[in-house]
Amino acid sequence: MMKKITYESGTFTDAEKKPEVREQAIKNGIFSLTDKELVMILLGTGIKGIPVGILSDDVLEAIENTAQNELQAQLSSIAGMGPGKTTIILAAVELGRRLAAKNSLRIKKPSDIIPFIQSYALKQEEHFLCITLSSSHEIKKVNLISKGILNKSLVHPREIFADPITDRAAAIILAHNHPSGDALPSEQDVEATQKILEASRIIGIQLLDHIIITKTDYFSFREQTDIFDK
Repeated sequence: MMKKITYESGTFTDAEKKPEVREQAIKNGIFSLTDKELVMILLGTGIKGIPVGILSDDVLEAIENTAQNELQAQLSSIAGMGPGKTTIILAAVELGRRLAAKNSLRIKKPSDIIPFIQSYALKQEEHFLCITLSSSHEIKKVNLISKGILNKSLVHPREIFADPITDRAAAIILAHNHPSGDALPSEQDVEATQKILEASRIIGIQLLDHIIITKTDYFSFREQTDIFDK
């Protein structure tokens, strides 16, 4: 019988301590992996009592919710993250930042933004994003605004425009994923877009589009509705 180990947030089998994500990457391509699985590859292993899957959850949460200048300290505070693993994660984050800066892309049409947000299509819950852009429509930053079912409280203009104001953005693109696989907008999606569009005109930061993504498709309010023409 397969031995089980216990951890604070659940019970895991021996086989789950070292999930074979490398084989999945080789077989299906690195783009098939979730953010968590990419972190698992970087970490390689967990430690006694903390499987790599659990450790990667903590690391990913730190990456997503910690300011860049505080990330090293936050990673080091995670149980199981010694200097070696912390350095690997910091190096990966910095490399991604440098490559993104070198390959800065001017957004000319909705499909141009998809490669920068496609990883969120793999999430099991809705993630609402605000992408800030310069006056020439080059990406400045991809900001995670909220997680969970889209509703009016999660997309209040004060939450949406806090980062664009800090980033000194000239324009923004909104995006969120539909885990259901259906890219068509809901009534709440339409209402939220209209509300934020009205606010953008008052604040003076242009809303270029709101894009819904799934694993295989996307929906652009700019291309497929007349909301921006009103």
